[in-house]
Amino acid sequence: MNNYTPTKKEFYIAIGAMALGLLFFTVLLIVVLNKIALFKKESANILATTLGIEETYLIRKKMADWRREIDTLNSFFVEKEGEVVFIEKLETVAKNTGVKIEINSIQIGKKETGIDFIENLELKVRFEGEWSAVAKFLSALENMPHAISIYGSRIDLIGGLLWKGEADLSVLKFKN
Repeated sequence: MNNYTPTKKEFYIAIGAMALGLLFFTVLLIVVLNKIALFKKESANILATTLGIEETYLIRKKMADWRREIDTLNSFFVEKEGEVVFIEKLETVAKNTGVKIEINSIQIGKKETGIDFIENLELKVRFEGEWSAVAKFLSALENMPHAISIYGSRIDLIGGLLWKGEADLSVLKFKN
C-alpha cells in the first residue's frame, strides 16, 4: 500500500488550484451568461428592427394606395390654369358627338365653394345638332371625368331634325 501523505505545502497548492479552477469556472460562467443575455437582447432588437421595416413597408404601401386615391380625386378638378385644356376637351366631346358648340361666357370664382383651394369655372355653352347628337353630347358632358354640373339647360327645335340649346356648366377647379 501507499502511505503517501501530502505535505502542508502540497495540500495548500492543491486547494489553491482547486479554488482557482472554481474561480475560473465561475468567471467563465458569468461571461457566458452575459453573452447569452446580450445575444437575447440583440435578437430582440433585430426582431424589432425587422418589424419596423415591415411596418415601414406597410405604411409606404398604404401611402401609395392613398396617392392613387388622391390622384383619382384630383382628376375630377380642372388643374390650375387648365381652363383652356378643359375647353378643348369640351370641344372634342362636341366634335365626337356631332354637335356644334359655342362658348358664350367664362367666369371663374363667381360662386363660393367653401373650400380654400377650389373654385368654380362657370361656362355658358350654346350647342346645335340633331336630337340624338345633342342627347349624346349632354350625356358625354355628364360622364366627363370632372366634377361638372349642368344646370339651366334649354333645348328648342329649330326645324327639321336640328335642335339648338343652351346650358350653363359649372366645373370645380383648383385655384390659381
